[in-house]
Amino acid sequence: MSRNATFLQLFALFVLLSFLPASYFLHNGTALVWTAVIPTIPLFIVVIGFNRWRKLCPLAQIAAVSQFLQWIPKRNIPVWFEKNYYKFQFTLLFLTLSARLLLLNFDGTVLALFFLAIFALAFLTNLLYAGKTWCNFFCPVGVVEKIYCGSNALLSHQTSACSSCVACKNNCPDIDLEKGYWKENSDMDKRMVFYAFAGLILGFYVYYYAISGSWDYYFEGTWSNPALAYSDLMSSGFFFLPAIPKVIAAPLTLLFFSYLSYHLFANLEKLLPHFKWAKNKDDKSIEHIVKTIAAFTAFNIFYLFAGAPTFNDYPRFYTLFHFIVIVVSSIILWKEIFREERFYLQERFAKQILKKWKGPGPAPSNLKEIYYTYATQQENQQGKLELYKDTVLELLSDGTLSKEHFSLLDKIREQLGLTEQEHNKVLRSLRRDNSALFDEENALSSEKIYQLKIYKEYLQELLEQEVHADVFQKVQKRFHISDEEHLRIYNDLVHSNNNLENRVTNKLKELQQSAKLIGALSFNPKEKSTAYLRFILVNSFEKKFELLCNALTLLSPQDKEALAALNIEIRHYLDRDVNDPVEITLPTLHAEQYNIKLHLILDALQDVVMYDMQRLAILIREALAFQEEELTAAILYYFYHHQLYDIIDYRPYISNECSLISEITRVIKEKSRSITQVEIMAYLHSVPLFSSLKPEVLYELSQETKKVTFQDGSPIIRQGDDGDAFYIITEGSAEVIIDKHGTHSSLAHLKEGDYIGEVSIVSHTKRTATVTAMGDVQTLRLSAEAFERMLENNPHLALRIMREITGRLLEQSNIDNGQDEPFPLREALN
Repeated sequence: MSRNATFLQLFALFVLLSFLPASYFLHNGTALVWTAVIPTIPLFIVVIGFNRWRKLCPLAQIAAVSQFLQWIPKRNIPVWFEKNYYKFQFTLLFLTLSARLLLLNFDGTVLALFFLAIFALAFLTNLLYAGKTWCNFFCPVGVVEKIYCGSNALLSHQTSACSSCVACKNNCPDIDLEKGYWKENSDMDKRMVFYAFAGLILGFYVYYYAISGSWDYYFEGTWSNPALAYSDLMSSGFFFLPAIPKVIAAPLTLLFFSYLSYHLFANLEKLLPHFKWAKNKDDKSIEHIVKTIAAFTAFNIFYLFAGAPTFNDYPRFYTLFHFIVIVVSSIILWKEIFREERFYLQERFAKQILKKWKGPGPAPSNLKEIYYTYATQQENQQGKLELYKDTVLELLSDGTLSKEHFSLLDKIREQLGLTEQEHNKVLRSLRRDNSALFDEENALSSEKIYQLKIYKEYLQELLEQEVHADVFQKVQKRFHISDEEHLRIYNDLVHSNNNLENRVTNKLKELQQSAKLIGALSFNPKEKSTAYLRFILVNSFEKKFELLCNALTLLSPQDKEALAALNIEIRHYLDRDVNDPVEITLPTLHAEQYNIKLHLILDALQDVVMYDMQRLAILIREALAFQEEELTAAILYYFYHHQLYDIIDYRPYISNECSLISEITRVIKEKSRSITQVEIMAYLHSVPLFSSLKPEVLYELSQETKKVTFQDGSPIIRQGDDGDAFYIITEGSAEVIIDKHGTHSSLAHLKEGDYIGEVSIVSHTKRTATVTAMGDVQTLRLSAEAFERMLENNPHLALRIMREITGRLLEQSNIDNGQDEPFPLREALN
C-alpha cells in the first residue's frame, strides 16, 4: 500500500474517532457532526469511487482489525440472509435516520454512545463472520455507497478485495463492483431499495417541517439545541396532527415518503420504454436508467438540505459547495445513464485482447478503438479466431461471462470481423473441451473463482519461499478453503512447477558436499580453527537439512512424520561427541526418487575420511560457493590459522559488507598476528561452557569481549579479589599460585586456550588463587556483567555451571576438613 493511501486511512480513522469527543464535549457538537462532517462523506465517496472509499472508510478499518483475528472459528453469512441483505441494510438505515430524528440530533451523550455501539458492532461482526461481512451485509452506509456509486463506470478498474478472499458474498462489490452491479440488477430487493431511497432522504428533511410547521426549525439549527428542540418522544409528532406522538410520527413520515418514492420510480420504469430513444433497450438497461435517475435525485435532495444550518453562515463557500455538487452529480448522471451491460462486457473483452496484442502497430489507448484497429491490422483470420476463443475462455473462467451473455457477444465478434458460424464453432469447441464451465448447476460463482485464484497465487508464493509446511494449514484456514480444494490446487502447483523440485535437488547437492566436509573435519576436533569451522558447518548443515525436510514434506506430505523424526536424529548425531559411534536410520520415503540421494548424504556424514592438508583445503574452498557469511568467515579464519595464504583469491572479500569477512581478509592480506572478531568467536567456542551457543550468540558475546595484555609477572587475577571478569588465554602462559595459611604453592601452569574465573562470577565468591603471567600474556576478558547477562539469556548454561560449582565446593570441603585429596585445579582458577 502506498504512503498516501496509508496517510488517508489514518486521517479517515482520526476523523471518525473524533466524532466521539466532538459530539460529547463540544458546544453544539451534534450539529457540528450532522451538518459539517457527515455532509462531506457522500460527495467524497462519489468523487474518489466506491473501491477507494472501501479502503479508507474508518468503520471498515475497525472491522478489518477483527477480520484477521482468529480467536474463534469464523463462518459465512447464511444463504437466506444474503438473499435479503438489501432489505436488512435499508431497514438499519431507516432505523438510524429515525433515531436521528428522535434522539441523536440533540443529545450529545446518546450520540457518543451510538458511535461506540457502531464501533463495537463493526468489530464483533467481523470477529464472528469471515470476510467483509460488516461492510457488505450490516453497515447502514453500505447500501448508500452502492446507490450513489451505481456501476462505478468512471472507476470500474479499481478493486478493494481482501488479500485473503473467503468468498463471503456473491457478486462481491469489492472484487468487481460493476460485475456485481449487473449480476444483481434484476434483484427485486435491490430495485426496491434504489427506488425508495430518494423518498427516505426527502422524508427525513420534510419531517423537520412537519413537526414544527416552519422550515426555520431545520435551517436555523433549532433541532440540535436540547433546550429548544422537540425532544420529548411522546410530544406532538405533527403540527397538523398533534395527537400522533413523535415516536410514531418520525418513522411514519420516512415510511410514507419511501413508499411514495418507490411507486414513483416504478411507474417511471413502466413509462420509459414508450419514449422513442428507449424503445430498443432491454429490461436491464431500462431498470439501470431508472436507478441512475433515482440515485441522482436522492443525491441532490440530500445536498439541498445537508450542511445548510452550518454553511448558511458562509454563503460564498456554500454556493461553491453546491456548484461542485451539481457538477459532480451531473457528470455521474451522464456517465451512468447511458451505461449498458454490453459496454461493460466489451471493455473487459478489449482489455483481454490488449494483453495479447499482436497487431503490427501499437495498441490504441482507447478501449473502443481496439476492436476496429485489431480487425483491420490483423490479416490472419485464424489468428483472430484463436484470440476470440482464448478471450471467451478467460472471461468464462473468471466468471465475468456466463451463458446469458452469449447474445451480447454478437456485437464483439462483428467488430473483430468474425462470422456467426465462426462464433458458434468457437462455442462448440469450448463446450467440448471445458464442459464444466457450461454446467450451470455446478458452476462456481465468480467470487469463488476469484478466491481460488488468489489462494493459488498465495500458495505459489509460499512454495517459492522457505516456509514450514504447517504454514499451509493456517493459510487454508484463513482463506476458508476446503481440504478437497486445497489438495487440488496444491497438487497442481507442486507437479506443474519445477521450482520446488529444483530447490530440493540443489539442497541435496549442498548437503552432500557439507556432509563430506564435516566427516573430514572430524579427525582433528581439538584444534581451534578446525573445531570452529566444523561447528559453523554443522550449524549450517542443521538449518539446511531442516529446510530440506520441509521442502520434501511439501512435495510428499505423507512423509511428514518420517522426515521430522529423521531431522531430530540428524541433530542428535551432529550434537554428539565426535568420538561417540552413532548410526542414523534412514526411513523409506514415499518420494522414492530422493531415497538414494538421502542415503548418499548420510553415508558421507558418517564416513569419516582423513585427507591430506592440500586436498582438505580444496574441499573447504568449495564450501565458499554456499555464500554464507558466518561460514565464509570461518573458512577464511581456517586458512589464516593454517597459513594457507595462496589457496584462494582473497581480493573479492576485502570490501565485503560483513565485518567478520572483511576483517579476517585484511589480516590475511597483511599477514599480521592481530586477533580478529572471528578468532574471538573461535576462542569462546573452545570454552566448554560456550560450546553449545549458536553462532549469533557467540557473535554478541564477542562484541562484549576485550583484548587485554599482561606483562611478565603481572597478576591476571588475585586471590581474595572479587570475581569481576572471565579470562581466556590466547597467547603465552601463566602460573597458578595459592596462598594457604601463609604458604605459597604453585599448582599448575596455564597455556593458550585455558580459561579462568567463571565460577566465582556465578557464585559471587572471592578468587581462591592468584594467576600470574609468565612472560607477556594475551587474554580475552569478558566482564562479570556481560557473563551474567549471557547466562540470563541462556539458562541451560547456568544449570551446567551450578553442577560444576556443586562438585567443586564438595571437593573444597573435603580438603578443608583435612582429607588427603589433591586440590582441584579448576577451583584454584576462580
